[in-house]
Amino acid sequence: MNNTKKKIITIMICALMIVTSVYIPTTANAANTNIMHKSTTAFAGAPINYNFSINRDSDLRFIVRLETRTGLRFTIKDSVLGTSLVTDSISTGDSRWNYQKKTGIFELKHDMHLEKGDYILEIAFDQDINFEMTMDQLSLDAKLNKSSISITKGFTDTLKVTGGKIKSCSSSNTKVATVSNNGKIIAKATGTAKIKVKLTNGKTLTCKVDVKPNQYSGKNITVTDTLLNTYQMKAYKASFDKKGNLVVNFKIANNGSGRITTISNLKIAVTTSNKSQIATYKKASFAVNLNSYKDKTYSITIPKSSLKMNQKNIDLRTAKIKISDANANSEL
Repeated sequence: MNNTKKKIITIMICALMIVTSVYIPTTANAANTNIMHKSTTAFAGAPINYNFSINRDSDLRFIVRLETRTGLRFTIKDSVLGTSLVTDSISTGDSRWNYQKKTGIFELKHDMHLEKGDYILEIAFDQDINFEMTMDQLSLDAKLNKSSISITKGFTDTLKVTGGKIKSCSSSNTKVATVSNNGKIIAKATGTAKIKVKLTNGKTLTCKVDVKPNQYSGKNITVTDTLLNTYQMKAYKASFDKKGNLVVNFKIANNGSGRITTISNLKIAVTTSNKSQIATYKKASFAVNLNSYKDKTYSITIPKSSLKMNQKNIDLRTAKIKISDANANSEL
């Protein structure tokens, strides 16, 4: 083979490598598969078309990145029938534009579900602009952020899905807990329920919900928990009565040889988990009748009118209660 023929073959091989290596699907963040990645310039009002295929019924995530916000329109069509399957228009001021501080780029995400097949993406912008665009096939390995959850009666929590898109949600016991189609759970009554989250790819995920009563529970101390020749006080239960008053039950354990008849300057502080004040109780002289080496239960009631927060916003199950007196005895 002469040198001229060798050169021609070498050129042909290189050209073939360039053509066949235009794009190879890669795995994004070890979960999703990238099926399209384009970066080019668009002219105002001029549609650009891209062909793509998916090998299974899939949830897809379409992302557009721009240096400045502008209006755009995109349509996804069946490449055989030409019918429009997904259409969306986004204005310059659309709230879906998300500014990425680290890169200085505006990003727009759109999730959708398509069946296995061949498609055409048509996109047009309101102004001349440079853009980057990706299309990811979301992983079938979809997961909920929580497989089981405890919620206080009257409060809410939200389920979120990674690797998929929620189609609908349902509860096995709506008397205990209800759920919206965006995954928001409302705890109605104490008990358990199973939440089913159906995804657009047909997969169903479940979460067990345990609704707890709105009450504080702490350790019920005894004399054996108390240092010799001392006494301690600790709240072990707190709840709202039918009138909305806050009732705090606490134990005093006396591990000393003397009888206790009075707690001077009794102070009880109830706070949220982030230290916001719920209620306080103070009494200069709190009468007790506690023999040596004994423990006894006492309770105080804080009127609803004295609460520092709306009762609907008070989650006693996660609250903190501190009790102290003139001798600085206290327990959290």
